[in-house]
Amino acid sequence: KLNKIVQRFEELIGIQNSKMNSEAIIFLFFGCLIAVVQFIFCFVIRRFTMETFYTVLALGRRIPPHQIVSSRKMKITFLCQSDTETELDITSISQNILHNSKDAVIITTENLIIEVVNPAITDILGFTPDQLLGQSISIVFREKDGESLIKEMESMKEGQNPTIYENHYNCVSDSMNEIPCLVTALGMKNDNTINSFVFILRDETEITRQQQEAEKAKAVSENLLYQILPRDIVFKLNRGEKDISFTVKSASIIFIDIVKFSEYTTNLTPSEIMGNLSIVFASFDKFMKKYPLIIKIKLIGDDYMAASGLFETEDNPKEHATQSMHFCLDCISGLEEVNIKLNANLQVRCGMNTSGPLIAGVLGTNKPVFDIIGDPINVAARLQTTDVPGKVQITQNTYEYLPTQELNIEPRGEVFLKGKGKAMTYLVSPGMSIFSITANSKET
Repeated sequence: KLNKIVQRFEELIGIQNSKMNSEAIIFLFFGCLIAVVQFIFCFVIRRFTMETFYTVLALGRRIPPHQIVSSRKMKITFLCQSDTETELDITSISQNILHNSKDAVIITTENLIIEVVNPAITDILGFTPDQLLGQSISIVFREKDGESLIKEMESMKEGQNPTIYENHYNCVSDSMNEIPCLVTALGMKNDNTINSFVFILRDETEITRQQQEAEKAKAVSENLLYQILPRDIVFKLNRGEKDISFTVKSASIIFIDIVKFSEYTTNLTPSEIMGNLSIVFASFDKFMKKYPLIIKIKLIGDDYMAASGLFETEDNPKEHATQSMHFCLDCISGLEEVNIKLNANLQVRCGMNTSGPLIAGVLGTNKPVFDIIGDPINVAARLQTTDVPGKVQITQNTYEYLPTQELNIEPRGEVFLKGKGKAMTYLVSPGMSIFSITANSKET
């Protein structure tokens, strides 16, 4: 019985084995078929994907880079980021900008109470964040500037001013020092109402220092120009004017010459000659400061040339003639003090002529020089060469413009002036006239 049972098991196992083999062959066939179909499908998909990729790549190369960067959707697509990640990145970038900014950034409430500050506030003003948080924005400004800024912010909240405001203010540091700053205020809106302010403070200490140095350098250069050119001409040059020239209706021309200066310098060294001549001319320059209408034109060796009335808006020959005469007399009288300094006995001859017209202007571009041209200059030069030492020689025309009662004037008669012929001239000496002294004594 046991053998029969074993045989029956063997039969059943054989039947089951053949059945399973048949099923396995069927599954193998269908599995191979599916694998082949899947391989073909993946190959087709890969080829389609590659074609799409190259098409997108070709199109992407035609898009300007700044449009890709500025497009939020394209950045999310290309960088495989979610909206949440992008917002976090934007927040972190903003925090980095705020933290690393060299300008002080202060964020306040709508009531101008400080809520956020960046580390630069400590570098610029010396305050720590704990000192400022919860305080009014006016704490970092000078009292007047703080009040002015608060008024501007109130106007911004009411819609009277734009939401961006910029001005220069003096901030107050923790050590109570005033620091010049450029302040930019931004009104942050939410639902068309301002609910916070952002203040950006830029330290202008270095810029202010550079401006002051530039102004000092400009003042030095202008002072140099004032010593070379008349003040009115410097103003015109600073305005960018070129080819400066104008006509003067009348002017008083002065020539002052040191008598026998060549003989005086025979035993002097070159440095002594220049030094002594500089002392003489410096005394003339000192006297000239008393008379606003007179300007020095140039020096020709030991000749001193000046003129008055060149820049007057209205022609007033009496005024500039009187000032020129007093200047000449001061130079003659002041020479006594110069002689004491130099241990010399120098004398001068002065020629003065009031007439017109003249042409005045700037000559040259590389080294510009102010000069005047006209026949009255030649007459003044001839009056100086024919003058008597220690006196001022003038023409009849000049005599008529002067207050003769206040001056010591004597007629000289006709004098031959080279190129002009004979002319009636007068000699003026330092000191008041006899007529003037008599009149003053009668009044006393």
